[in-house]
Amino acid sequence: MEKFGELLQKYEDELSQGRELPSTPEFPEMATVIEKKELPAPKFGGAVDSTAERSPAAEECGSTSKKLLRTVVTQWKNTAIKPITVTPGDKKSAAMAGGRTVTWTRESYNEWELHICKLPLGHKGTHKGATEIVYSVLDTISEDRNYGPKQPLKPPAPHYTDGMPEIDIPASQIIAPDQLPA
Repeated sequence: MEKFGELLQKYEDELSQGRELPSTPEFPEMATVIEKKELPAPKFGGAVDSTAERSPAAEECGSTSKKLLRTVVTQWKNTAIKPITVTPGDKKSAAMAGGRTVTWTRESYNEWELHICKLPLGHKGTHKGATEIVYSVLDTISEDRNYGPKQPLKPPAPHYTDGMPEIDIPASQIIAPDQLPA
């Protein structure tokens, strides 16, 4: 503390003598970033307007929970077709001459049930509110299959995903895994 007092005294002496202090670099971009992030200060002394509208989200509990329901998959999609190239002496590929290699793709998703409490903030008892079903991407499955020139293009079968429920998922119900509640 004594050292601090000495430094403070020295600083006061330099100011009173009119000496210039060492300049410190200015950081104007820092000031503007801070100003943009600051909330306006509350106004004191004025009457509170009880008729002012409040946002419903500010008054709601908003507690969320998630429950994993199941894993689902989308339908197989033909994402790429390439002609098969036959090398001389390759009997297996020679039988497929004029054929093609098809890349089949499907996504697997986790199906979640989200519960969002709509009761007032600070309520007592259990949470009650809306339930919503959402999906988060689990994996993208790709498989290449070779087809002869007259073979119909059919998705891979048998496949380990065959037993999973196959559904069409609207884009509005797909969320990133990091957006799910903890």
